[in-house]
Amino acid sequence: MTDRDDPLERTYAYYRLNRKHVLRDVSVALLWTGAVAYMIDQLDWPIWSFFVIYFGMWYLYLQVIPSWNALD
Repeated sequence: MTDRDDPLERTYAYYRLNRKHVLRDVSVALLWTGAVAYMIDQLDWPIWSFFVIYFGMWYLYLQVIPSWNALD
């Protein structure tokens, strides 16, 4: 098996090439997690609302925004 066939090497290569974007996405994830958890705690909403809001925001971030940008 060559390095090209090794999935771990391909993953590392992806992270090396896209370091800035990966760090941005991780930062956004941590920020959203904290913001949504704080909001749910302050409003005293049930825990399931955290997951609805959290995964809804990820859907927008990963699906809708790239599709919208692709329209240009």
